[in-house]
Amino acid sequence: LNYGINIDYDFTFGNVKNEIETYLKEHKPDIIVLGKRKSKIFKLIGDSVTDFVLDKHNGVIMLASNENVLEPDKELSLGILNGPEQTPHTAIVEALIGYSQKPLKLFQIISNSNELANANSNSTAIKTVEYVFEKKDDSMKNLSSYLSKNNINLLCVDRSKKNDRDKTNTTKSDIKDVTSNLDISMLLTGTQKYNLYQ
Repeated sequence: LNYGINIDYDFTFGNVKNEIETYLKEHKPDIIVLGKRKSKIFKLIGDSVTDFVLDKHNGVIMLASNENVLEPDKELSLGILNGPEQTPHTAIVEALIGYSQKPLKLFQIISNSNELANANSNSTAIKTVEYVFEKKDDSMKNLSSYLSKNNINLLCVDRSKKNDRDKTNTTKSDIKDVTSNLDISMLLTGTQKYNLYQ
């Protein structure tokens, strides 16, 4: 109500996963918004539901953080995980890029120097700054630090499958690592097609 937008809601009783699966089948939503739980006691429950939704929904999923709240009257600082060639060209992401601070911040985690050579050869029409990290035990800590330094309040992660040869494609385990270790709002893209302006 602070921004003059009414949000309809409903609640139901039952097994959480069964109810979510039924809702997804009946309504086929374009986007699902899940909160990220702060308390460690509830973190396991939250992660379980997030993993379940990631498995069952092939569309866009927004994971909203309590720490970096997105507000419509504040400028968006968007970061994209996995570089220019991995930029998810969906209607919602392209719309967000238009409202984001420039230059666009790109973050990439690579396994070896060959991937770095490929990353440097990629080009994009949008003015960008790219940060590349080697995949190690402290990769998430380093990524988190740079997200904070750049005041990123929304990280976009492409989870669509491109092809079997694409070594930099974000894997399911990478997504789980990112969602469980970074305290930032995230937009996880998918393969489901929809019209943003219906």
